[in-house]
Order: sequence, then structure tokens, then C-alpha cells
Amino acid sequence: THPIFFGLVWLLLFIGAALAIIYFHEDVSMQQVHQRLYYMITGEFNAQPLLFQIPYSLGLGLGMVLFFNHVFQKRINEEPSPLEVEMFQYQQSLDQYVIVNENKDNMKQLADD
Repeated sequence: THPIFFGLVWLLLFIGAALAIIYFHEDVSMQQVHQRLYYMITGEFNAQPLLFQIPYSLGLGLGMVLFFNHVFQKRINEEPSPLEVEMFQYQQSLDQYVIVNENKDNMKQLADD
């Protein structure tokens, strides 16, 4: 595989995931939620409640690492990651597709003979 191609695909996926998270947070008005929580707890309005935003951002990243079950090359537990499960299911579907289509081709050849 080409490292440049791998890097471009990785960059595209990273940017896409980041945009999905950003758009989700904009849809649910996460900044307003943090502002309201800050006001409910402290009684003061703060336009940038960093007390909530910083831990939330760190927790979001940590949660993704735990969800995907990888810290670089080390596994947290023995369960497969969601990506590994999806790749396994894709491979099974691909194998099944090949088997079905080869059988169709073989049946067609037998019918032609």
C-alpha cells in the first residue's frame, strides 16, 4: 500500500468525523447547554464556560479511544473494535456474494452445455 494514499484517506476520514461531531454539537446547541449548566450550578452567566467545555472535550476524545478499544497498538481488552467487526461482516458478505455469483455462472454454463 502507498503511504501517501493511506495518509490522504486517513485525513479525509479524520476531517469527516470532526465535521460530524461539530455539526452534531451545533444542532443540539451544546454551547448553550454548557452555559445553562454553568448558570444553574454557579448562578452566574458565562459566555465561555470552560469549566464544562474543557472536561467535555477531553472526555469526548477519551470516550472515542475507549469505544474503539485501541491505544495505539495496545488493546484495552480482548474484544474486537467496532471497525474490526464491520470489516469481518464486510468480508463475510463479500465471500457470500462470490459464492452465489460463482454458482449462478456455473449453473448458466451447465444450462448452455
